[in-house]
Amino acid sequence: MDLMELEKLTEKGESENIEFKKTTAQQRQGTKTVCSMLNNVGGFVFYGIDDKGKIIGQEVTTKTLEKLIAEHRLISPPVFLEIETVLVSEKLKVIVIKVVKKHGLFTYEDRAYLRHGPTTSIMPREEYENRLMEKLHSNQRWESEYAPKEFTIKNLDEEEIHATLQNGQRLGRIKPQKSIDTVSILRGLKLIKDGR
Repeated sequence: MDLMELEKLTEKGESENIEFKKTTAQQRQGTKTVCSMLNNVGGFVFYGIDDKGKIIGQEVTTKTLEKLIAEHRLISPPVFLEIETVLVSEKLKVIVIKVVKKHGLFTYEDRAYLRHGPTTSIMPREEYENRLMEKLHSNQRWESEYAPKEFTIKNLDEEEIHATLQNGQRLGRIKPQKSIDTVSILRGLKLIKDGR
């Protein structure tokens, strides 16, 4: 990115996918915004642009970038962001962080954030729980989990298991089984593992 591209990107001011920070002294707030953009539509966070959109730049050293990267490591799950600098004067640069929307639920210091227009806020609990359930549902469905060890065959509704077997066989979805005791049925359907 060069200065002309930077000016074009920032000319309309802050929005849902554009955030200005005057300096990296505001990196905590900036990282919350990065987290919110990961949970939203992506965007850009700029360091070296004031709230009014004036490009002022800041001194950028290797240590400046290392601190910023260390702050981004507090985002979970880990994410690798595109970071570049744009020279705006002889000694001053703008740091550009490009945030590409990712699938999943992201947190910064164990809190999830959302972007509403040009504002970053903590994700409401209900929204967080819904997104967490979506995330878990795709990876860890309850139907594919084995029961905790404290539950045994005696805790199951054997009549329902036998009725399900008969319906499955009648519809041609389950092959007839030689043994029809409950444990054999569950083994045949691969629903028992290590006694669970």
